[in-house]
Amino acid sequence: SSGINAEYGGDCSIVTTLVCGADLLESFNVPGLWSNEDIERIVGRHGLVVIRRSGSDPDKFIFGHDVLYKYRANIMIAYEPINNDVSSTVIRRLASRGLSIRYLVPDTVSDYIKSNRLYEETS
Repeated sequence: SSGINAEYGGDCSIVTTLVCGADLLESFNVPGLWSNEDIERIVGRHGLVVIRRSGSDPDKFIFGHDVLYKYRANIMIAYEPINNDVSSTVIRRLASRGLSIRYLVPDTVSDYIKSNRLYEETS
């Protein structure tokens, strides 16, 4: 951040925050996937911005999870006015099956995925 401070002439602090879909938030409850230490480190030190998905209730999930509830002030829920169920999981699944991801990601991203043969199924 010293380069940023020099460029903008002030005291600048940088904060990293995990932006995720509600599906990732709910994965914090999958046994053996996340340790409470990891969740405390992520949410306690950095915070979360959770993108709501249809059928999810992140507020209820946070209330029911002891560690997330403890750090609830570090969690921001993004409520979208239009329901958007596009997620990285959906993009990877479509791409791996050779289906179009046009209009779901920018053309440059789609081109990069195709040219680097990302997510192609291996035989």
